Amino acid sequence: MPDANQPERGSGKRERRPGKPGADPKLTRGLLLWVMLILSVLLFTSYRRPWGSSPRLIDMGRFDEHLSRGEIGKAWLTDNELKGTLAKPVADYTRFTVVFPPDYLDRQKVDEIRAKV
Repeated sequence: MPDANQPERGSGKRERRPGKPGADPKLTRGLLLWVMLILSVLLFTSYRRPWGSSPRLIDMGRFDEHLSRGEIGKAWLTDNELKGTLAKPVADYTRFTVVFPPDYLDRQKVDEIRAKV
């Protein structure tokens, strides 16, 4: 004879035992999502790629400062040099320029561009 406290077999319902502790799945999922969100924001705001990996946007007004801190090397090319002109900021909106690392282009191309400038 079935017990009155137990659900029928196959009904899909589980009995919650009063003495057994258990975490609320909605609360756990919500906390996990918040922790993941906070960690991802911290990761993406504090992460800096090394200077040698890709072109960089730099402030041409502080080019010497970037150079002295070792953030860019003398072999780096600006996008203006790639176009065959020297990087001369005309106004604030042209003050920022892309700087290419030496290994971004092949050495021969770099030497050709340097010879033109």
